[in-house]
Amino acid sequence: MRRAELIRRARGHGRPAVAIVFDLPLDLCLARNAARPRTVPSAVIRRQHDELRRGLERLDLEGINGVHVLRSDGEIDGVVVQIEKGPVARAL
Repeated sequence: MRRAELIRRARGHGRPAVAIVFDLPLDLCLARNAARPRTVPSAVIRRQHDELRRGLERLDLEGINGVHVLRSDGEIDGVVVQIEKGPVARAL
């Protein structure tokens, strides 16, 4: 539901909807959570991880134009996000 609204907004502005997915191993997610000052229950992390696994392959079917999946600390550390401005296509 939330992604549908974001996709709608991107289209409304004549922009592609692009997803950046952090598909990290569950043990790394749990370790990072444990190191945070404010943690969330591990059951929540596990549930979100399971939901990601099930939904990752369907992102393009939802109208996402590009999916970039980061699967390790190294990939996260090496990524650079550059937002390019350009003409906006508007429906008349």
